[in-house]
Formats: sequence, structure tokens, C-alpha cells
Amino acid sequence: MTSGNQSSSANNLLMALSKGSNNKVSLPPLNLTLTQDNYLLWKTTIRSALEIFNWEKYLDSTQMPALTVVSPTTDSSTNQTHVPNPEYETWKSHDRVILIWIKTTNDSSILGHINQSQTATEAWTSLHHIFQTQSLAWVMTLRLQLQTMTNGSLSIIEYVQRKRTIANKLVIYMAFQPVTNYELVTYILYGLDPSYGPFHTAINLRTPLVTCEELFGLLLQEEQKLVDDSAHVTLSANIANRQSF
Repeated sequence: MTSGNQSSSANNLLMALSKGSNNKVSLPPLNLTLTQDNYLLWKTTIRSALEIFNWEKYLDSTQMPALTVVSPTTDSSTNQTHVPNPEYETWKSHDRVILIWIKTTNDSSILGHINQSQTATEAWTSLHHIFQTQSLAWVMTLRLQLQTMTNGSLSIIEYVQRKRTIANKLVIYMAFQPVTNYELVTYILYGLDPSYGPFHTAINLRTPLVTCEELFGLLLQEEQKLVDDSAHVTLSANIANRQSF
């Protein structure tokens, strides 16, 4: 099953459930498939979609209604008769649909881990145990890369693009908690080599702080200025050497 077909199936299932529950609402298409790289984003998206209908309770087994209830026709507390709980039957029906929906949003490489899950909670918990630690480790690794990467021999275009790529990956891993403009500008500035020292100081003194896009444009200008200054110094040195002969 392709990602597009999975998303379409998931959306149709939720629509069927909403109609069965007499909820006159619709869910936007969910074009997201859980892979090895986007668990936190997937987790937040799934929960948010369920919260639209107040269905996040199906991810928590403690919210499950009792299997049976005391019959309303029971006269004595010492001789109670238990009958099937209608709320449990509704829960079970909804839970099955949500479980199928969760499974259809999983990549085929992930699906084997939850194929045997009997409830939405079981599938949700299994995926949490598999991916939570890995995702947090990746966040720490990417944060470290963003903080420590320097421009070195890279051009400004290459350098800023690499910083932005790392920041974009953090959006996926951190689930809608992107690196702020302040953070990205700071990380870019502190990764510049000493030749950009005066530029770095000048930017820090500006109020308000520049945006990442503004900084990129200013860095391109500064890079060209440093190239021109270096060429001028080299030319002056060559002229001085010739005059000494």
C-alpha cells in the first residue's frame, strides 16, 4: 500500500466513524505516514486529529468503560445481576476503527511491530516504546550539530543551507516545535570564522535582531567584501614586492 493510499484509507475510516457517531464534522486529509524518521511529528498529528472528536481517550486504556454494568432491574445489592455495558460496546467499535486507522498511517517497514495489537492503546504504546528514545537521541544529535558546525571552507550559501537543513529536520523530530529565528541566527553567527568577527559584533548590536533571511543577505555581502579585501591585500603585496627589486 502506498503512502497516498494509506492516508486516503485513514481519512475515510475516520469519516465513517464520525458519521456513525452523529458528529457533523470532517477531518482534513492526513497525508502523513510514520517512518523511522518522523515519530514525534506523527505522534502529535495523530493525537491532534483524535482530539478534534475528543477521541484521544482511546489511546488511554484507563478510560475504557467496564465490560458489564449492574442491571437496572436489580432489586437487592446482595443479588446483583450484571449485563453487557452499552458504553463498552460503543467503545469497542470505535476503538477498532481507530486501531485500523493507526495501522494504515504506518509505513510497511513499521507495520510489523503492531500487527498483533488488539486495541488502539496497545499499538500506541508499542510505537512509543520503539521510537521515543530514538527520537530524543536524534534531537540531541541534531541540536549539537546546529550549535557546533562552523563555516570552515564552505561558502556562505552552503553554510547557511546546511544550518537550515538541520533546523528543518528538528521540526520533524520535535513535532511542530521549530528552531526559533533567534536560535538559528545565533547558531549561524557563532559558527562563523574569526574573519567575520566585526560583522558578528555589528549584528549583535542591532535592535531588533535580524531575521534569518536578512542575515543571509548581509552575510553574502560581507563574504564578497572579504573576498575583495583579500584580493586588494594580495595585489598591494605584489606591487610592493615588485618595487623592492
